[in-house]
Amino acid sequence: MADAQPAAGELWPVELHVCEDDPHWFLLHIHVTEQVGFLYRFCEMLLKDSIDTVHASISAVPGSNKMHIEFVLRKVEPVGTETVGSEPSFHPEQWARELERFVADCEQTSCVKRGEATLDRMSVNS
Repeated sequence: MADAQPAAGELWPVELHVCEDDPHWFLLHIHVTEQVGFLYRFCEMLLKDSIDTVHASISAVPGSNKMHIEFVLRKVEPVGTETVGSEPSFHPEQWARELERFVADCEQTSCVKRGEATLDRMSVNS
């Protein structure tokens, strides 16, 4: 994504920090508008990329409709320059850009696709 800076007083929508001692561990901060289905979609993304959630913390940002989500994540497969077979392995920088696109898409549209009975059942605000 573009290297645009957030407006004064705003936080980056996505911050991904890689552990210096073990590149399989990540600290992820996401600041996003509260909406039904965001976490469901995000967890699908983690599952697709074979990333385990070790810890998650979700809190409302006072005075706004935003939520702050903090994750401690672990990638099971090789990270960085290693390869698995003929396929390149997971690269945190590329994944961070994918996360930025995902969050931006969720900010512009609803994460919930109508007709998804699972999400409708999961919603406590329906």
